[in-house]
Amino acid sequence: MLALDALRRVVRALRLAASDAERVAGVTAAQLFVLARVASLPGQSLSELARHTMTDRTSVAAVVERLAKRRLVRRRRSAGDQRRVEIYPTPRGAAKVAAAPHAPTTRVLDAMSMIAPRDLRGLAVGLTQLADAMGLASEPATMFFEEPVRRDAGGRASLKRARTPRPTHG
Repeated sequence: MLALDALRRVVRALRLAASDAERVAGVTAAQLFVLARVASLPGQSLSELARHTMTDRTSVAAVVERLAKRRLVRRRRSAGDQRRVEIYPTPRGAAKVAAAPHAPTTRVLDAMSMIAPRDLRGLAVGLTQLADAMGLASEPATMFFEEPVRRDAGGRASLKRARTPRPTHG
């Protein structure tokens, strides 16, 4: 079946790209994607970064928290508006982005930009129908290779990282 073969190729390429990004950069694919967006537009707020990464604010905040703990980004209050927190790459974070391959999400977005808008809408409809048929309509659309944000009993968010599956022969 052509659709299944194409889907296998895409999933395989994403898995390999995620593994390569983690091996080279030492960060997850989602962390690399967010870090690259921070490096390309330093000084964004979390809301702006969520828009630029096409995800929700909670998911991107959890990834930024991990990047900050590893000293790859830093947060700073805006000089013009003390309520606004801006995110900047550290020199170490910028070096990781410069040395790393493109994040899998970037590869997908670049490829999607080459598809005619009408065909892209058709792809979106087809993939949505596939997700619905698989019972995934209510599942969160997390960043590639990241698990959804979960809250503990105290309301604190934690982002569990998805394990990159090992290749199988079957």
